[in-house]
Amino acid sequence: MNTLTEENINFIYQDVQLKGLSLDSLLDEMVDHICCSIELKMENGISFQTAYNNLMDTIESSTFQNLQHQTLLSTNLKFQNMKKSMVVLGTLSAFFMTAGSILKFFHLPPAAALLLLGTVIAVFGFFPLFFYTSNKESLEKKNVLISIIGYLTITFIMIGVLFRVNHWPGAEKLLLIGELLLLLLFLPLYLANAYKKANEVKTNFAYVLLLVLIGIGIISMWSVTRIPREVVEKFDAINNSAINVSQIFERQNDSILKILQTKESFTESRPNIEEIKTLGATLENQINAIKNELKEITKSNSVDNINNKENHTAFRKSMLKDNNANKLKEGFANYKAAVLEMVENEYQKETLSALLDFEMFTELKYERGFKSTSLIEGMAMLSGMQRNINIAEYEVLSTIK
Repeated sequence: MNTLTEENINFIYQDVQLKGLSLDSLLDEMVDHICCSIELKMENGISFQTAYNNLMDTIESSTFQNLQHQTLLSTNLKFQNMKKSMVVLGTLSAFFMTAGSILKFFHLPPAAALLLLGTVIAVFGFFPLFFYTSNKESLEKKNVLISIIGYLTITFIMIGVLFRVNHWPGAEKLLLIGELLLLLLFLPLYLANAYKKANEVKTNFAYVLLLVLIGIGIISMWSVTRIPREVVEKFDAINNSAINVSQIFERQNDSILKILQTKESFTESRPNIEEIKTLGATLENQINAIKNELKEITKSNSVDNINNKENHTAFRKSMLKDNNANKLKEGFANYKAAVLEMVENEYQKETLSALLDFEMFTELKYERGFKSTSLIEGMAMLSGMQRNINIAEYEVLSTIK
């Protein structure tokens, strides 16, 4: 039976130490394991040097260093507590965000708080620990800049999504910053780093590139499709309905006015009617100007067939241009005051007041600068305003005898 000599064992000790293993307890255990493996091969008539070389060929050059590094980390109480904290924080974050998303789907109040809590835990707890421990566990020196940019990218995208889900201002800017960081900094640096190491590690660079391209495709798809198709179709139907109803009442008002002009009593109410007609026409002109602005922004052929209905910036631009939103609000207030002045019935006043409530159309969108308002949603809003202007005029003309 072939056994290892003292000289063979000393050679193994020295060689393993040269390969990066210096921790005494681990060194003894590893040398003992190597000795057992070599003795088994030597029993088959293989020489010590051949058996040792064959064994070393099956082990990566950095294996001993990595093994020692991981052993030291496993005995580092502070590092292990960090990893445990990371797992706990990651679990809590995932739970709160999942629960918040479910509650948000059912429009239940705690949703926003849970989503906020889950995001805060992920951004300020889980991800910092994840990037720190990942870098610490890697024996080779990593590019810290990639980790920092990766962290910032995830942070901006997550917070941007949170803001957008809760309709808070600043969502689009946060998402844009996150997307720019991802496309212009993180991906180029990551690809360059992966390409450098493609020959050093057993990683297929083509697979990495494919995953990156799929990620870009997902982001592009997300950027283009801002709202679900069924929501677009819903607001499109509301917009078309409002336009049709508006045209019906506009024709009806013209018919009533022609009849009133044949009556002697018309002379008395004529100034007020003309004021309402003028204010109403001015208000509709303002609305049509905004619609034409949307047509120009989206490069559409007509106002009736606007392109890119999912667009989340066009409506905001048109409302903020030339102070359009404030002019529209002021125009509504003037028209509403003139209309209410012409009716005496309290019930009718309440009806007209509700019809011409600017805040009813805009909700919180006006105060938020119409951020995150899709183009088709804005079009439906404007058409609804025109419809109610014509209905209000009809209500007033119908009361004149």
